[in-house]
Amino acid sequence: MNTICMGIFNSAGNSKSRIMNMITRKSFAFFLTLLISFFSYGQNDSLDNKYFSIGGKTSGICFGNSSRYNGLRLNLWDKAKNVGEIDSGKMNGINISFSVESKMSNGIQIGGLASHTHTINGVSIASIYHNANKINGIATSFGINCDTLNGLFVGFGVAASDPKWPNKVINGFAAGVFAVGAERVNGATFCFMWSYSREHYGLSIAAVNETDNLHGLQIGLLNYAGNNPKLLRWIPLINFHP
Repeated sequence: MNTICMGIFNSAGNSKSRIMNMITRKSFAFFLTLLISFFSYGQNDSLDNKYFSIGGKTSGICFGNSSRYNGLRLNLWDKAKNVGEIDSGKMNGINISFSVESKMSNGIQIGGLASHTHTINGVSIASIYHNANKINGIATSFGINCDTLNGLFVGFGVAASDPKWPNKVINGFAAGVFAVGAERVNGATFCFMWSYSREHYGLSIAAVNETDNLHGLQIGLLNYAGNNPKLLRWIPLINFHP
């Protein structure tokens, strides 16, 4: 009986030893892979864009200021460099930084403070400010000011009104606390204070709604539609124009 018990204990000990050896070998192989990745792919695409990549030179997991990347990119503060080069400044995947800046973002970008990406396709989150040429998707921050907004946008103020941009249009839904405005709105806007536009096609809900050319419905304490007859331009509660 004692012999049988000793055999069982020895067998269990040998199995445990084999498992530990296997784990040790796999751990060594994993860290060796990381080491090879560091020497092979931890490169710079210029003297100004220093970063460390796990994976390929422009794909995988990135730590630093790469000018283009596919995958997960983590950086303290983006500094756009070489944006005139082919494919430079394009981020595909997830980009996280206190200030995100690139030519184009496809995926998810999170700016701890602000976003200065030229074109955003996907989801963008920033605490203070968005300043872009075009956003296609979803964006939220304290302030949003872009040329073309296509999708869903939420902020203290949401606008497509910068004089340097030609279109200044909101297509979709925009919600704000203080103001929501654009040259042209196709869709719906909601604001606790003021909603304004040159042309509005759709629904506008705010304390004060103001548009020069309304083709839809306004709901608020005071509503102005410049293309209505004079006596029907300023109307409380509900105003409309076909």
